[in-house]
Amino acid sequence: MNKVLYITQGLNRASGASKSGSDVLRAISLYHEVEVVTNRNLTSPFKVESYKAKVSFKYVKRFLTKKISLRNLYYYAMNCISSKKYYCKKDIDLVLVNSFCSKIFNSVDFSESNAKKVCVVRGSISSFKSDSSAQVLKEALSYLSQFDGYIFVSSNTQKEWMLEPELTGKSAYYIPNCCNESEVDNLLKQNRESIKQSLITLKKIDLKNKFIISCIGSVQKRKGQDLLVSAALELLKSKQTDLLVILVGGSVNGFEQHLKDLIDESGFADNFIFTGYIKESLSYLYISDLMVLPSRGEAMPRSVLESMALSVPVITSNLDGMPELIVNGETGILLDELDVPSIKKALDFMINNESVRNEFSVSSHKKYWSDFSHELQINRYKSLLEKLL
Repeated sequence: MNKVLYITQGLNRASGASKSGSDVLRAISLYHEVEVVTNRNLTSPFKVESYKAKVSFKYVKRFLTKKISLRNLYYYAMNCISSKKYYCKKDIDLVLVNSFCSKIFNSVDFSESNAKKVCVVRGSISSFKSDSSAQVLKEALSYLSQFDGYIFVSSNTQKEWMLEPELTGKSAYYIPNCCNESEVDNLLKQNRESIKQSLITLKKIDLKNKFIISCIGSVQKRKGQDLLVSAALELLKSKQTDLLVILVGGSVNGFEQHLKDLIDESGFADNFIFTGYIKESLSYLYISDLMVLPSRGEAMPRSVLESMALSVPVITSNLDGMPELIVNGETGILLDELDVPSIKKALDFMINNESVRNEFSVSSHKKYWSDFSHELQINRYKSLLEKLL
């Protein structure tokens, strides 16, 4: 049995990169011994209890800010029982790195190892350009230049990245994301209305006679929640329908407060819910009539895959990896223009066409299982690692 070193951020976080990183670990640990290098998180370490292959965890110190908080105090305590460096041993046959985790990667000493280093690239070039300066993209390219090869979760973003001089000539492979199918299956066994009722009771949310729109993802400018909020406000002002927009995800750089200020000024605060980071994000998605992700940059968003698996129709951007997931007019709506009028028009169409929503739900669900299931991902990683090892 070959031995793989898997370098990753914490695998129990709410982020898509963390959850998709867990999917990859499940896939590769079926056939290989895996040593995971990560930093300690606030919850229990990820465990692969159902597989026979050996998975062990090694922890390196986490970079801490000077901010005084209970979280940082916990991390400080965890750093006391973590290593400053991890030394990659000679018996490692392959180094696999889960996306952009430079601090953890830089904590590993490879001086005694000749193993090939491969990075799973989960970001798109546009995602760097939409949020940050050219300097941040330059840093990302510098980080990626350290690898011998890449696994891209999107074929479209693969083509873009491989045009960059820092990556040209290196090996590139394509393996798309999947989603947590056991969590999806558990929800599909339940009645949507009963879940709605439990949320009404537990969370004190008024869902009665509301058309529910969800947006799943960290609340930041790149994800485009500002466009969705503005489009929804215009529809609410026209009094054509009674919407409830549920924004599921933690705030980045105070963007949530910016949206709340915009909503408060409109007088429609009761029509919007911000959940923050929550474990039951899929429950909110499952009760939705529509999931909207007008992202300005995305490789292969997990929330769209989850929507497909849960048969929730989708409106999303026509860029990066989204067209690989959604076929415009067949399995959902792709937005050619990322502006408020276009989103408002798409929302209005979907709200008033239940039969189309149902058609999209059925066809996108089929597409998930035919193209993106975890079983397919397992087989793809199995074939690729046989080639690399």
